[in-house]
Amino acid sequence: MAFIFISHKLKEILEVTTRIVALRNGRLAWAGSVEGASVERLVEAMGGEAGASLRAGRQRHAAWSPGGGRVLARIDGEAVASLGHPVELRSGEIVGLAGLEGNGQRDMLHRLFTARASGDVACLGPVSFVSGDRQREGVFPLWSVLENIGIGRIAGRSEVSPVSSRAERAAAAPTVERLRLDPSRLESNILELSGGNQQKALVARALAGDGEVVLLDDPTRGVDVNAKAEFYGVVADVAAAGRLVVWHSTEDIEFLECDRVLVFSGGRIVRELVGEEISEEAIVNSSFLQPAASREVAGAAPGPAASPTRGNHLGRRLIGLMPFVSFIAVLGAMAWANPMVLSAFGLDLLLGSAVALTLIALAQMFIVGGSEIDLGAGAFAGLANVISATLLVDNPAAGAAVLLLAWLSYGLIAAIIHARKIPSIVVTLGASFIWVGIGYSLQPTPGGSSPEWLAPLFTWQIPGVPTTIVLILLAGAAAVLIDRSPLGVVLRGFGSNAGALERGGWSVLRYSVIRYLIAGAFALIAGLSLTAINTASDINSGGPFTLLSIAAVVMGGCALLGGVISPLGVVIGSLTLSLIGALLGTLGVSTDYNAAVQGGLLLLILVLRMAVDRREDA
Repeated sequence: MAFIFISHKLKEILEVTTRIVALRNGRLAWAGSVEGASVERLVEAMGGEAGASLRAGRQRHAAWSPGGGRVLARIDGEAVASLGHPVELRSGEIVGLAGLEGNGQRDMLHRLFTARASGDVACLGPVSFVSGDRQREGVFPLWSVLENIGIGRIAGRSEVSPVSSRAERAAAAPTVERLRLDPSRLESNILELSGGNQQKALVARALAGDGEVVLLDDPTRGVDVNAKAEFYGVVADVAAAGRLVVWHSTEDIEFLECDRVLVFSGGRIVRELVGEEISEEAIVNSSFLQPAASREVAGAAPGPAASPTRGNHLGRRLIGLMPFVSFIAVLGAMAWANPMVLSAFGLDLLLGSAVALTLIALAQMFIVGGSEIDLGAGAFAGLANVISATLLVDNPAAGAAVLLLAWLSYGLIAAIIHARKIPSIVVTLGASFIWVGIGYSLQPTPGGSSPEWLAPLFTWQIPGVPTTIVLILLAGAAAVLIDRSPLGVVLRGFGSNAGALERGGWSVLRYSVIRYLIAGAFALIAGLSLTAINTASDINSGGPFTLLSIAAVVMGGCALLGGVISPLGVVIGSLTLSLIGALLGTLGVSTDYNAAVQGGLLLLILVLRMAVDRREDA
């Protein structure tokens, strides 16, 4: 009986097989008995130039000498009890963390990531982290390759500075060239690349940042031999540039690329191998010579295959234009029935309610961008409407203080959601009842008035220019500026892959609070606009906008799972939903059908979008 054993672990192949067949690019590269094979020979057969990398690693050992460079990390205490002295990790070196899987080396890598400049484990410089688990802690699956790389530069920049695709491409160019990533694929979705190229993008992200310490958590998992060879060269260049590289791997042969190897057993460093001392045999012996057959090899399965190349990009562009097509169709039908609709007065009259809906929809957009939903946005706008029409009129200082307190409470909602791990739908729904209850306490029945200074902010007139259109465009522009800033990129990043950003050093809680404060600001301004335009208040005035805001977000092309938002699409979606009721009245159809038509239009866009997605995935 014959057995066929397929593995990317070359050492395993040499240990359990009698005959070996090596393939490269789908063709036979080498075949022979195991006696005539070696790791170097197989690597060279499968990767061509890959064997040179291993030889370069050995030459590096000969040239490297300990003691140079600046201390960037330190390990002391119980972890080095077996050595009897602390371990200092310096700039310009590559340090491997080896041992049988589960003996503490991976935990040490993560401790270095979270360590401060004190304690038994200390990291003294800024850190970049590259994970081998691309799906959970690495890629942002809805973003392009360039966006996945560029997020690494965001940490060192002002959160309100603009983000330019051209500047990001120029900044990434040297790293992209060094990693041999195809520049023409930078605008492609990250999942269109092979597993190896996805990993290169993660390395490019780490190199784009300012981290003096680069932590590698089994980064070549599921990567082909050629890509590994290129990766080893990049790691050597990173160290040569003065950074410290700390490398955890499940493949002992990769430690031949290191200057030092710390071997772990039972959660402690039991041996420090330096330069020429590093060999697979020495690593295994230091790990108490456990039989290879009994070793647990974590993460040995190859990474997921690259997703099929996306096709039918024209269909996706057309779906992206659907909100604009819908808006033009609705506005065109109304203008056909009544040409006065297109006058400045007509547009102001029709879109008066669209100002508040647009602002609330933009607030909802930022929450949805973080993969959450806010069921209290409309009620909060209603509360701001009541406060501004009552307290702000009778006692401006007290009214302003209450509005500020209400806005800050939006940040408290985020803290509750993430500190207590409660679904956002539950917390925001509960908050909506609180907003309504406070509003009824302040004003049991509709009434109030607008402060004298507030109405002019929303009702000014420029001859021939629809005021509502200008206000809506200003709101959209503000949302675009936030989205295109480093802050906006990070906020979307948390919706796409929070684990990856957390590994990059961003605080989940901090940016959740910021996201809700931004949303709260848009909802608060929506409430003020209701007061200014209606010159009165009603706690129920904002309620209907909550579900409409979600519909506008979906119509506008945002991903409900987070990570992708479209401020311009949300603005157009809000305008379309606001005009549907007026269109029905113009056509002589009862406005009782308003919600049905809005829902039907939303479902149509969703069905078309799903059809395009299925066709692309086929």
